[in-house]
Amino acid sequence: DFAPVRDENGTAYSFWVAESMENRLINVDFTGKILHTVTNPDFKQLYKVEIGKGGNLFVADKGAQRIFIYDKELKFVEAVSWEWSGFAVSGDDDVLYRIFFTQETGLLTLVAQNREKQILRETELLLPIHLNPELCWVDESKQECLITYTPKTGFAGKFMVALVGFDGTVRKTTEMTAPIAMNRYIERYNNKVWIADADFNTAP
Repeated sequence: DFAPVRDENGTAYSFWVAESMENRLINVDFTGKILHTVTNPDFKQLYKVEIGKGGNLFVADKGAQRIFIYDKELKFVEAVSWEWSGFAVSGDDDVLYRIFFTQETGLLTLVAQNREKQILRETELLLPIHLNPELCWVDESKQECLITYTPKTGFAGKFMVALVGFDGTVRKTTEMTAPIAMNRYIERYNNKVWIADADFNTAP
């Protein structure tokens, strides 16, 4: 996975990359030069990386089942629990959003936590019974988030995509053909939605 680093005008000037071969994070400029490297003995299977507007670096690790957080000086801050279900970083204060499954209710809970470890939001999401949910992004201005999931009938080449309000209600759903071997297949930037499409079977 990779995430762009942007200046105050929103222009990307480098990328943070979750580099699986050596299990590290590397910051690469547009010429390919490695600017910074982050390693951690607890890294096991890096999955998704995000950069907050506040400059904090977040990387989810499937093997460790944690999100590792680093500040803008690349100093390790903490590792928080994670259920393989995506995450999002929002706002100038880099609020971390995660979703957690509750076995007793069969529902997901959207949890927002600030950098002072205060819980700002806990909302049960009224999605139907499903498998493998993934939080793609949150929009605090619209009070909603986007979640993909597999229907309860199982995976048949498609995901469900749901726009869910911060009140827990489902506002809209649609189907989406699942990409092959791709972590980041749906993205939102400047109020536009981007869908990644690639055939890895025919790639050189």
